[in-house]
Amino acid sequence: MSAIGREIHSSAVDEVGQKVAGAAVERDGRANPADDAINILIVDDEPKNFMVLASILDSPDYRLVSAGSADEALLALIAHQFALLILDVRMPAMSGFELAQIIKERKKTARVPIIFLTAYYGEDQHILDAYGAGAVDYLHKPVSPAILRSKVAVFAELYRKTREAQLNAQALLAEVHERRRADERLRELNETLEHRVISRTAELLASRAQLKHAADLARLTYLSLDYRNNRMEVADNFAGIMGFALPSKLEGPNAIAEGSSLLLARISENDRSRFVAAAETSGGEEFRKIEYRVVGNDGRERWIESEWHVEMGPGSQPDRAFVANLDITERR
Repeated sequence: MSAIGREIHSSAVDEVGQKVAGAAVERDGRANPADDAINILIVDDEPKNFMVLASILDSPDYRLVSAGSADEALLALIAHQFALLILDVRMPAMSGFELAQIIKERKKTARVPIIFLTAYYGEDQHILDAYGAGAVDYLHKPVSPAILRSKVAVFAELYRKTREAQLNAQALLAEVHERRRADERLRELNETLEHRVISRTAELLASRAQLKHAADLARLTYLSLDYRNNRMEVADNFAGIMGFALPSKLEGPNAIAEGSSLLLARISENDRSRFVAAAETSGGEEFRKIEYRVVGNDGRERWIESEWHVEMGPGSQPDRAFVANLDITERR
């Protein structure tokens, strides 16, 4: 058959293949083969030859499909994927060599291995023609059952390994795609979270600035005492309202005693004993309020109203204290 004839023949088969693919005859008698069975196409115009090969290759691992002509073979190749083709050389209308050339010219079937069987062609040139047509092996009839089974098993295992590798590659690609989607989603969430943190931080800073501004206008400041962790902290506006500065944070075993000593040194001598008595008053959780004078760095006295909120811990010992100081000099 000429190259043009093969092209026309192949195109015609491709065009009608999906409509008549069911015409490929499956003569192995198994209507529901196992999902992992390997498809093997046997092309021979003699049904008895198929029966012989089917008896040799009878195995649940194989799904044997027969085609009695080149047309049936091409239709079967459109309808199914095959691990191996066992092809008779001498057939009417189109020889096995010509059919093999058409099969190798089609992208979908170009890699399907072909084993030629023949009872007529034994010359070296015929063997060379077979390999030139794309055969992987060339066997003479009557074929040895052991040799045929061994060769078919090799190609079946190769097909399984190839299919397994393809499935693993597809699964890997799917996993990579899913991870990329997850990474993209995580990046989007991180960006959203970052924007929310920035926005919330800006809101908190603005709110803190407003509170500080309100406290400055009200002439209000504070200090906190953490007896449990030996820590004392004062507000940023402490010095501006009290007229003198204390360390913004003191920590350590003597932190509260040191801070209290610094504060006491600034209290007017006339109010110092009264301040100490009020600070040492016990009686559980309570509010304590006292008014006293402090002397600022400028030598001027300021009247301060202190309100203490004390939290008592085990053994009736103070745990924490929050002290709000209000400058009431103008009121006094």
